[in-house]
Amino acid sequence: MATKCSQTADYPNLGATTAYADQKRVDYGVISLSGTSTDFNGLASDLYKIRVSMWAISLTTADACYIRLGTASAFETSGYVNYYTHLVGTTASGTPYTTVFRVSMAASAANSNFGHFELLKFNNNYWSFYWLGTDGGRVGMNAGAKGLSGALTRIRFETGSGTFDAGYARCLGFRL
Repeated sequence: MATKCSQTADYPNLGATTAYADQKRVDYGVISLSGTSTDFNGLASDLYKIRVSMWAISLTTADACYIRLGTASAFETSGYVNYYTHLVGTTASGTPYTTVFRVSMAASAANSNFGHFELLKFNNNYWSFYWLGTDGGRVGMNAGAKGLSGALTRIRFETGSGTFDAGYARCLGFRL
């Protein structure tokens, strides 16, 4: 099991947003995952790429972590097209998802998850998605797409059951 990071020593800007001098990158900071959902809010509407790193994510139950995309008016609950796969040795297993993007293996406290996902704006409010991660014993991956009803302004980490008992995420946005 991975060591949990100290919020003050390891991430002094926990939750802070920083726009770099060139204005092409925006660091939305680090969030600590807790409860049944945690959000990145206030994403700029002119981003073309969003990269989120995930560190030591675990849940109180043996379930996975999911990503839901949101506009200014709501988080969207349908229209996701993605296929999650994980590898154990030489054996692969997979599942399609239509209501969320899956971004972890079963994430009990005994197996923390690490990885990152990226969203790339294809056209208007259409986004492609990929994720790659591990829990130390398996490698997981997912790829897909989602068309939104408006501009992407929020990303939600959520559980299917249980609550987050550890984990951090850092979000970077990129402009053309």
